[in-house]
Amino acid sequence: TVTPSGRVTIVAAGTTEITAKQAGNSNYKSAAAVKAILTVKKKSQVIDFKPLDKKVNTDNAFELTGTINSNLAINYSSSNEAVATLQGTLVTIVGVGTSVISASQVGDNNHEAAVSVSQVLTVKSVTGILPDLSTSAIKMYPNPARQHLILEVTDSNEILEKIHIINSLGITVREFEQVTSGKPIDISQLPKGIYAVQIWTNQRTMTKKLVVE
Repeated sequence: TVTPSGRVTIVAAGTTEITAKQAGNSNYKSAAAVKAILTVKKKSQVIDFKPLDKKVNTDNAFELTGTINSNLAINYSSSNEAVATLQGTLVTIVGVGTSVISASQVGDNNHEAAVSVSQVLTVKSVTGILPDLSTSAIKMYPNPARQHLILEVTDSNEILEKIHIINSLGITVREFEQVTSGKPIDISQLPKGIYAVQIWTNQRTMTKKLVVE
């Protein structure tokens, strides 16, 4: 808005045309109007989202405490809902493994979208290690592996559905949405390292450690 004296008050982002004019008086003719464009940029947003403490699978739900330099709400997401689920800012731990928790804000008419910030949530079993599933109805071999990985179901009532392979940063690097018991899975493109294999069956979800050489 502009007052008669020429004071401009910014109320929102965008563009507007400001017109200057003078009607004249008994001694002066009216002045030709002069126009100029005023551009008001959107405000930038910055999210501050600190690293997350390591958890065990018996820990209670906890609140995320990220902050942002605007009055807009931060949106959070979990990359692995077999490990942690989100309801607003409340994280509920549901399994062991890792999940990437991402904080984002898409902006509005007056604010630019914030650069998203991600932190890895690591959840271990109460014993401090990932569970050993070697004696379960799901066998995974060879381990260490190089070119291929095989999952084998020993219980006729259990059916493999899919697997996700997650690196040490908590990022899902491969997704296999159709997995057959005993059929080799190509992992030749994976760099050497330690991974978590998230396994889904018709009965449960489990996580197993994989070493790629």
